[in-house]
Amino acid sequence: MERFSNLVPSFVRSLPDDPEIVEKVVISLWRPAVGEAIAEASRAQSFMKGRLVVGTKDKNWKAQLDSIVPELVAKMNRFLGKSIVRYIEIEAAPDLFAVPEKD
Repeated sequence: MERFSNLVPSFVRSLPDDPEIVEKVVISLWRPAVGEAIAEASRAQSFMKGRLVVGTKDKNWKAQLDSIVPELVAKMNRFLGKSIVRYIEIEAAPDLFAVPEKD
């Protein structure tokens, strides 16, 4: 059976030229592209015109990811099999990680 990561590039190349579809695909592939450690502390939020916005748990994670943005861009594009992501903007977004209160 072929690995998921091997199937992604042909899937991405077959996408229609629809920004909404491309955004959903890029956002959904953040976790497998960057790996569990980074994905546990970050969430892809939006993607438009080559700019991926990623929120982090806190300022410390923001600083860590800011320092490796070029590597993250390369990792995403390598995983996608196409140079789609031109820049990643990292922002501290602890609200993304808030656990909803139970009633």
